[in-house]
Amino acid sequence: MPSMLPDYDFLFSASVSWRPAVTEGDVPHGNRAGLAAASVLRRTQELTRREHPERYGSVQYTLEEKLGTHTLDDTATLVVMVTDVMLTLAPEDRDRLRKLAGLRKEEDTWEQERQYERSKRRYLADEILETPGSAVVWWLARHDHDIEGAVDLLGPLAQLSAAANNTEVAELFRHLVEGLPHPGPTSRPEDTLPRDHPHDEPLDTVARMEQLLDGLGLAEPSAERSAFLHRLLLWLAAADRREDADRIRRQLWPESPTDDPTRSRPPPNPKPRPGPPTRRHRSRKQRGPLREVAGWQVRAERGGRTTGFVHGWSTQ
Repeated sequence: MPSMLPDYDFLFSASVSWRPAVTEGDVPHGNRAGLAAASVLRRTQELTRREHPERYGSVQYTLEEKLGTHTLDDTATLVVMVTDVMLTLAPEDRDRLRKLAGLRKEEDTWEQERQYERSKRRYLADEILETPGSAVVWWLARHDHDIEGAVDLLGPLAQLSAAANNTEVAELFRHLVEGLPHPGPTSRPEDTLPRDHPHDEPLDTVARMEQLLDGLGLAEPSAERSAFLHRLLLWLAAADRREDADRIRRQLWPESPTDDPTRSRPPPNPKPRPGPPTRRHRSRKQRGPLREVAGWQVRAERGGRTTGFVHGWSTQ
């Protein structure tokens, strides 16, 4: 028998009893048993096609009620009565319907949980964490006797509110959040520090030297920068500041030719531009050999007379 779901038919069986009606029709039927069975099937189909196959147990009792009384068939020639009604489903159909029912329940449960989560998110975002003030009021409503606790949580609640609204922490609460700079009307000297330098620490020797190199326009890498750093390391070594010299070498001159540039010759100075010859521009043979010294200026004397000052080199 058909059900309200396609491909899920009821299995029906019954015992049909019949007898001729008192007022028999003009043309008696040749197969009265078949006529009675057809009448029962039509009445059963009209009822089962409106029922869900999972309800086959209750539908069976409804059929027993409708078919168990003496009723004339469609031709009004027979009185028909039905007993021993049985209505069921095939075992594989029962298993499929049971699995589908379980999946529907799981889906309904999951949908309800998701709806609950959506509602909770809207509540937190639109009402609780809309502003830092609304977050504080919500916390106080749950802990109305802990005022000091609310004060301590002003910073964290301001952070939560800013994160929930994809914004930065409001200026009013920035000083309560650890790690954020305090608001101020004017810039401070620390604003000129390197980007990765802590604001609460003074500049060390390496940072000051790096600023000096940048201010002098000694780009990295360049021969001028290398020559300047080599002489600087020589001066520091002469002043017994080898620790500072080593830090400057590692951080500002990593491409130095040796681990201790104070023991090697300096890199060549940039070639000076040619100019007109003068009495002071003598050849090396005339002036004598060059001697390396560790100092800014060296005075060379010949015959008791000063011949000139140079940086890092002197004539003999």
